[in-house]
Amino acid sequence: MSRIDMKKLLLLTLAAVLLISSAAYAGQDILPVDERVQELVNYKTEPVVRGTYLKTTMNGASEYFPLTYNVRFMYSDAKFVEYTVKRGDVVKKGDILARFTITGSEVQMTKMELDLARAEESLASGIESREKEIAKRRAELASVQDEFERAKKELQLRKLEIELEQYIYRQERNIDRQKEAIADEIERRETNVLISPVDGVVTETVYKKVDDAVGKNERLVTIYSEDVKLLRIDNGSGGFRYNMPVQVTSGTGDKQVTVTGRIVAADDAIPEKERTGHAFVLLDPYDEENIKLRSPKVIAPTISVDDVLIIKRKTVTLEAGKYFVTKLTDGMVQKRFIEYGLGNSADVWVLNGLSEGDTLIID
Repeated sequence: MSRIDMKKLLLLTLAAVLLISSAAYAGQDILPVDERVQELVNYKTEPVVRGTYLKTTMNGASEYFPLTYNVRFMYSDAKFVEYTVKRGDVVKKGDILARFTITGSEVQMTKMELDLARAEESLASGIESREKEIAKRRAELASVQDEFERAKKELQLRKLEIELEQYIYRQERNIDRQKEAIADEIERRETNVLISPVDGVVTETVYKKVDDAVGKNERLVTIYSEDVKLLRIDNGSGGFRYNMPVQVTSGTGDKQVTVTGRIVAADDAIPEKERTGHAFVLLDPYDEENIKLRSPKVIAPTISVDDVLIIKRKTVTLEAGKYFVTKLTDGMVQKRFIEYGLGNSADVWVLNGLSEGDTLIID
């Protein structure tokens, strides 16, 4: 074997010994104390600090308007003509949403009017005949001298007067119903449009062709009101919980804006089979004219632990299932295995292996 090959072998053997030694001295210096060398390189470092570990959950959100109105045509015998709105249109209360033609039988209207006239005539006739009978009984009562007979006649007279009042009440109620039916029919024939009941945005129009029949109380248009706006979040993980305060961010860099709110509905507390997988945020008042939330993200704290050791996540390395950091002490480099608590995208909560004020090298 040549001298060069022998030298290479010795170097490889020495490297293997150093690797075994590093594993044996977990949590200690990479090199034994007597072999330390002063590092002359300027390292980028981060300190171990004591503070609050905070872990958050974040999901994208979309606008959700809980006040939804299904607008229905209230009358029968209508045929569709046209919609005057389409999906996405902004409408005001009283705006026309659709037009119809109204069909109706003149024979039916004539019959309704004749029935009303007969009912009114019957009432008048019934009142007249009953009042004549009451007048006759009063005349008879005036000529009765016997007290017992007089009391008997008075009771009979009072009974007839009560029966007259009841008759008038029943017949007038029947007549009122007939009048209302006629008024509804007239209104139905005159109502050939569908009107928006609220200010809002059209989300759906039920497909109809010209001259299609429109059923009574058939839903034709769906509108949501902008009076109440929520943010809807995917909550399949259950990280967003009822009454949890949240931050809502939009934009990036210098253009990022942040507003606050609170979870007002979440289904994490109901049986799993009944969950929708969503949570809803009600935003605190903010300047909606100047702050526009485009593709907003909702951030909520899920874990908060005070007075613990915190290091930057970028100082930690995972090796063979164990976590270690590179510590700088008096210019000397040390490899320290740590007991990892919890971590987020920026920080790690360290349970053991470091002390407050230690200086760590960023790899």
